[in-house]
Amino acid sequence: MSSVGSEIVSAYGHETMPPRLGQIPRPSAPPVSTRVIRDLVRLSDVVLFITAAVLAWLPTAQPAPGPFIVAGIVAAVTAVMIYSRTDLYSLAMLLGPGRRTGTAAAGIAAGTVTAGAELVLTGMPYGVIWQWTVLWAALAGGGLLLGRSVSLTLLRHWHAQGRLDRKMAIVGVNALSAALINRIDMGSPNTSVVGLYVERDEDAPPSQAGVPVLGGLDDLIVQVRVQAIDTIVVALPLIEQARVERICERLRDVACDVYLTADVVGLRYGAAAIADLDGHPVIVVRQRPLKDWQGVQKRAFDLAFGWLFMLILAPAMAIIAGLIRLDSPGPVLFRQRRLGFNNNVITVLKFRTMYHHASDPLANRLTERNDPRVTPLGRILRKYSLDELPQIFNVISGEMSLVGPRPHALNAKAANRYYGDVVAEYARRHVVKPGITGWAQVSGWRGETRTEEQIRQRVAHDLHYIENWSLGFDLRILWLTAVRELFSRHAF
Repeated sequence: MSSVGSEIVSAYGHETMPPRLGQIPRPSAPPVSTRVIRDLVRLSDVVLFITAAVLAWLPTAQPAPGPFIVAGIVAAVTAVMIYSRTDLYSLAMLLGPGRRTGTAAAGIAAGTVTAGAELVLTGMPYGVIWQWTVLWAALAGGGLLLGRSVSLTLLRHWHAQGRLDRKMAIVGVNALSAALINRIDMGSPNTSVVGLYVERDEDAPPSQAGVPVLGGLDDLIVQVRVQAIDTIVVALPLIEQARVERICERLRDVACDVYLTADVVGLRYGAAAIADLDGHPVIVVRQRPLKDWQGVQKRAFDLAFGWLFMLILAPAMAIIAGLIRLDSPGPVLFRQRRLGFNNNVITVLKFRTMYHHASDPLANRLTERNDPRVTPLGRILRKYSLDELPQIFNVISGEMSLVGPRPHALNAKAANRYYGDVVAEYARRHVVKPGITGWAQVSGWRGETRTEEQIRQRVAHDLHYIENWSLGFDLRILWLTAVRELFSRHAF
């Protein structure tokens, strides 16, 4: 059985038939990036202060707002610098703004002084400067209070759901893991250690420092998906270098950040850098791609172009749905379980192209040229890739992206072998959301996988995409999809 297949079996208890959606353990709500939150609050403060400058200019009867906009920028820079240096943008302060009301007021006061000084240098009348600064301070203060109230409500809602906490799992039950847990308990209120894990079934205490020991690496890989764990720390001493390398190799396919405790600085695993994890020095082994602002950009790109394509293609999709009804009995849409982000099983939508009685939800047999199961209309839809259009709904719902590794059916094989058995790195494709199109598809590796080399090349191109992602790369792939894949010789 493939490594991916074995993970599904360990999670669901069987191999051949995936359970109904109601039986699948639901993953926890995805975490919200605290870095993105801090940056957005900081940006909103800058916008607020500059907007207040323009509004305060309106009653001054001055002909041009330019000097006041510059003053607003000066005030914004001053206030935001003070807030940043006094840690007012930390999650703890954003969740309890009343604790730092004095600092917030001090920032507005300092901004008022520096903005007023800038206006004095422009030769503005003192009466106008006084009027503007008083009104700016009132608008900025009121706006800051209102904005913090709104953000506090939202952040408390996320906090109650546990989406603001860093969920950490630790591999290793020893003095290093105990020390790490104690440091986190003392200095990292927004980090929760969800459990301890060992490399293999071995004697271990049921808990350490109040944290339960939950099993081995196979259990951890499943829990990364179910509990939305975003950080794994391997806490083992340098003397066990071979063991640490073996564990890191086993964890290379998980969709979360992996670190080593700084006690293993001498490890020759190719760690990228020393990082700060809530004040604790760690070594970066690998970080999940498309996190923080990259994830925001990717999702915004998917929503903008997804809705655009939906509006443009809606008439064509309606016509196709009607033709399918006339072509053969059965539903318009074909729903198939496939592996998505973090090895979650998702339901991918396609226009039905096979006779309903011959459908193969598990893809035990891949589609071939001149496949007798495909309807006459289905051949046309497949030839021009029109059967993929309903996946736009998967993109808008957040299960898929427009561009990414194509999701594969659970039992898909190459040369009668599971994909994961052929390519050891196969599961690494699932550290990002699957896509309607991808780098492998536009590079000629679309279609049936009769040979092992075909799936190896497909995975290699998918990993190249993941490691080199950019919005420009996505646009390039969408363009190549339009000019190459609509008439692809690999579509049938």
